[in-house]
Amino acid sequence: MLGYSFKEMLGRVLLNFMPIEEQKIAQTHLELRHQGIQEQHDFKFCRRDSAELWAIVSTTPICDTIGKYLGALAMQTDITGRKQVELALQQKLQKELLVKQITEQIRQNLQTQHIVETAAIQIAQGLKVHRCVIHTYLTQPEALLPLVAEYLNVN
Repeated sequence: MLGYSFKEMLGRVLLNFMPIEEQKIAQTHLELRHQGIQEQHDFKFCRRDSAELWAIVSTTPICDTIGKYLGALAMQTDITGRKQVELALQQKLQKELLVKQITEQIRQNLQTQHIVETAAIQIAQGLKVHRCVIHTYLTQPEALLPLVAEYLNVN
């Protein structure tokens, strides 16, 4: 799954195959294993070619007869495709919500200037940008690009 040979992985710990931000989360989950807690969660790994690999990791602690932690049994299932679809759906939902917000605000006032100002604000906020400018292109009597609406967030 990760693109490494068995020899390349031998002697390395699981954390070596994770981005730094995931390593901290994984460390917390490993501590739960020492407490005898079994769980399942999604983790992001780094493939040998630097691509992301998402996996469901199911872990079960292994303890001796007196309950001393010896290690853990883990099973990983590649869910990268599912995560990509989830991200695409989330982005699509955000766009649809943006269009809905713009539509609702425009319906409150059908004046052209209000419509483009509302669109500029909502587009900037929806795309999480600090500035959105809307121009109109005029060709008569000469080529002009006058400003119609602008949103500027100075924060």
